[in-house]
Amino acid sequence: MEDQFQVDLNSLETIFDLPDASLKKIKEILISKVLLLVQSRRQDLRRLICFELDYCNYKKSRKAEIAAYLVSALDIVVTGGAASLLALLIKQEYFDKLCQCPK
Repeated sequence: MEDQFQVDLNSLETIFDLPDASLKKIKEILISKVLLLVQSRRQDLRRLICFELDYCNYKKSRKAEIAAYLVSALDIVVTGGAASLLALLIKQEYFDKLCQCPK
């Protein structure tokens, strides 16, 4: 991806200098890669999030604390970047779908 966009992903300066269209494309690629990673660990995540943490019930009762518990669970399954991954998954309502929580 760095070659494709001629950018160093470890350098904020080169990322900020990209045109908006390139930034949008990089975001789309990164999100799809993260979601593929999550899908490859779906069973582990489902066991941890849905059953061990009882996500659907926990979400209803203590919303303020949910992020801390989910970060802990994700750290077990995914190494590094758990906070960013968690934010993306909550925003996409991935855990609600994964655990089939009632609306």
